[in-house]
Amino acid sequence: MMRNIGLIFLFFLFQTFQISLAQATQEEKNLYSWFDKELGVENTRLLNGAEYVEKYRTVNEKNSFFLSGAPITGSVLYEDEWFHGVQMKYNVHENILIVQVESNLGVNIIQLRNENLQRFEFDQFRFININAPGSIFNGFNEVLLEKSQLTLLKKHSLKLTAKTDQFIQYYEFIPRRIRYGYSYNNVYYEFNSRRELASQFPELKELITDFFKNNNYLYKNQQDTFMVNLFKEITGRLSKEESL
Repeated sequence: MMRNIGLIFLFFLFQTFQISLAQATQEEKNLYSWFDKELGVENTRLLNGAEYVEKYRTVNEKNSFFLSGAPITGSVLYEDEWFHGVQMKYNVHENILIVQVESNLGVNIIQLRNENLQRFEFDQFRFININAPGSIFNGFNEVLLEKSQLTLLKKHSLKLTAKTDQFIQYYEFIPRRIRYGYSYNNVYYEFNSRRELASQFPELKELITDFFKNNNYLYKNQQDTFMVNLFKEITGRLSKEESL
């Protein structure tokens, strides 16, 4: 009884002093994981989802998941609460996150509700859930750079193709062209060209033009790095102008 009272006290303490993932140390993440285990994962909000059922039969590595079909350990911001050490899979085609949650009844495969899912991340990858109906950036987007004025986004998507082999039907998922974009003043823009970007930031036209001219090889061969470096230059200049 006393142990349960202590855990309830800890629950409210953690709710009051919730720490953002960007600032959390490894010790803090371990502490959150320990707390979920002690309280009982079945009592956390992660079970507030739907049972996941695979819709498409696949027979090779061309599946609907980001990186692979194997669960990846990461962190999830769900209903304003961070959960660390979560086994997850990101279904790019269906734009959903699937997690494995252990409870007293065994392992549950849960499809988290998109309306309650704000962020998730694993390894060096960070994703944010954007509510922008009508925009190509509606839903989950990889975050390449996040500053106070501007966020650089990378949109992943897959094309579904039906195949037949000896009367067995299966499906393959082929990556579509990567779409880059950014949010600025709470408006989402797709990155299509140097001229379009320069028109959005006319005061930085010379900086943008010179960056493209001096980094053409990087643009053609390492686009993620090119985009991050370019937008670091842009946000750096914007910060200087705001401080004047």
